[in-house]
Amino acid sequence: MRFEGSFLWATRILGIRTPGKKGKRKHIISSIIVIACSVIPLIIAIFLANSMTAGITGKYITLSSFHAQVQSFSSQDNGEIESIIEEVFPVRETFCLFYSENGSYTTNVKGVSKDYILSERFSSEVELIAGDLNIFDSADIIITSIIAEALEVGIEDTIAVVTVTQQSGQARIKPSIFHITGIIESGYQDLDGFLSFVDIEQARRIMKDDANEYYGVFVSSEASESPSRIKEALSGQGYVITWDELNRSLYNNFKTSKLILYIIMVLIIIIATFNVSSTCIMLIQEKYLDIGLMKSIGVPKKTIETTFTLISFLIGAIGSLFGIVIGVFLSSQLNNILQGLKSLGFSALDFYLIELPFVLNWEEILLVGLLTTLLAGISSIIPIKRIHRILPIHMLNE
Repeated sequence: MRFEGSFLWATRILGIRTPGKKGKRKHIISSIIVIACSVIPLIIAIFLANSMTAGITGKYITLSSFHAQVQSFSSQDNGEIESIIEEVFPVRETFCLFYSENGSYTTNVKGVSKDYILSERFSSEVELIAGDLNIFDSADIIITSIIAEALEVGIEDTIAVVTVTQQSGQARIKPSIFHITGIIESGYQDLDGFLSFVDIEQARRIMKDDANEYYGVFVSSEASESPSRIKEALSGQGYVITWDELNRSLYNNFKTSKLILYIIMVLIIIIATFNVSSTCIMLIQEKYLDIGLMKSIGVPKKTIETTFTLISFLIGAIGSLFGIVIGVFLSSQLNNILQGLKSLGFSALDFYLIELPFVLNWEEILLVGLLTTLLAGISSIIPIKRIHRILPIHMLNE
């Protein structure tokens, strides 16, 4: 009953059970607003971190690393492989030098089949800027807009692709002429810097070293979350390297940036909870006579302390709830916001992924709400000490 009494008094002080007297609750409302405003950017940061990671991961897997790369591939008589494999494409790739009349560019050229280029996976991760996705002719090549700008070329222009081949133990430079049939963008500048595609048969002619060829494997969405499972299932196919191993440095950067961002945002929440502490002090001062009266009639000190602790928890919980709701809403509109900022000429956005998948980690969001509520409750520890100094005799002076 003591807790129930404390809870009822706490809700009455907050005005939840007694509407009106808004003027006396301005500091309570301001504390809730401060908490909400501190939670909103953290929710957006969580969305950005998870969505950016998921979006860039999808592009790197589809356009660069695949879920796994295998030197040889044969799924016969292997139920585990057949249960997780969705698509397999032969790939031959190497670094090369592009030449045009107007410049040069060092990049990566990937020989692939037309089935890969025309697949839904590929088309979903790129935007066709000019031309078409046609590499059916051996002399066709698809490049990105970054490479096209560096070479100052466009559709139907001719470029030279220079590769290094081994012949009789000697390194030989081999130039080949290609016609640009398509210009694409992945939406992520760092990835666009080394994407170009030619027909795999032509790639085999200009890249003589068989070590440059492998099978790109796409697995089911369930299996993709477990690189170790992929490696185990494909272990009998020769040398296997999974997407997390191929992109290790990239993910280390993501993890470090995410950790730093979260630390900064948590510090902001800790600072915001100081406002709850100030509010608690003001509420104790306002209820000075009530506290003295309750002590005089024998209400336990613990009950009074619990009341103001609950007030702090409730302020944190209400502020967190508003912050989470507004933060999730703004996150859902973030693509439109980023597109609008980019259209206004914010060139820094060119280095980031603009089209973000909507990925929310509800466990992390719930943790933010619980952490904020807990910190708000803890912030009441110091103000509550003021209750100890309020004695029934002080009422005689009022």
